Amino acid sequence: MRRAIVVVCALALGWAAAAQETATPAQPGSSAQQGSVSPNKIAISSGVAQRMRTGGDSPQYPAIAKAAHVEGMVVLQATISTQGTVENLHVISGPPMLQAAALDAVRTWTYKPYLLNGQAVEVETQVNVIFSLPHGGAAADAQAGQGPQSMQVLGAAVPPGTTPDDLKPPQHPITPEQTQELMQLTGLTTLQRKMIDGLMPTLRQSMPPYMPQDVLTDFEGRLVGGDMQALIVEAYQRHFSSEDADAMIAFYQTPAGRRAILMLPVLMKELQEGEAQLGQETMRKVLEAHHLEIEQAKQKYEQEHPWASPKSQ
Repeated sequence: MRRAIVVVCALALGWAAAAQETATPAQPGSSAQQGSVSPNKIAISSGVAQRMRTGGDSPQYPAIAKAAHVEGMVVLQATISTQGTVENLHVISGPPMLQAAALDAVRTWTYKPYLLNGQAVEVETQVNVIFSLPHGGAAADAQAGQGPQSMQVLGAAVPPGTTPDDLKPPQHPITPEQTQELMQLTGLTTLQRKMIDGLMPTLRQSMPPYMPQDVLTDFEGRLVGGDMQALIVEAYQRHFSSEDADAMIAFYQTPAGRRAILMLPVLMKELQEGEAQLGQETMRKVLEAHHLEIEQAKQKYEQEHPWASPKSQ
């Protein structure tokens, strides 16, 4: 549930950048109209960048990561040029075994140029590439997206005994009051406020100097007001019933529930790091144990495909 609401809250970032995109009309006689001065590079949200993307390769799941069952998200920082190509790409975080595949794919991505006052400008953005394996099946290709809204549960396990009826929209959806109580209990109301507080200074800096202060004040008020709250409630109501809410609220009010909220992010981080390390170590041991077998297979392949294999040094 925490992940679902983070996704919803993160839409605020996309909306804000979209507002910046449409709220900067060119002024008569401005340098943007004359084309004599190029605006400085600006930062845009991953949501806006996602809508600008026009093509590129999908990331390929590394075989060694599949074998080691390594999953996770690689977070990249990128510059989108005025031609829509990806430049200055580097890793911020993510499992080491997945980073190269993420970089290789994102380098091929293309975007529509970002226009400011009608002129293309360079932009900075974040790209999140998610790698996920199906539960109990063959590994699938990596799934990729951008921004927090791409942090969906990919390849999640389906509990035993789940029926199609369990996945239908609830007959008695969660109420707005229950939604607010859940957000308070899980700390998501505070998280939402912090995200918006962190967004506003960047948004103000990216606006032209003539932008009236009351425009951004109105934007912030609407973002934390009825529109955002309605969006959150609608998302909850598509998936949770009023009965679900009562049970979750009761659990999160217990000591065990409060500890679950506190420890889950820590646990997930530790497991991700531990599984990546274990996977690498296990693969190293397996490769060492099968060294002779691999060398024989390599020699045979090079003999049968001399045109396809580089010569040994």
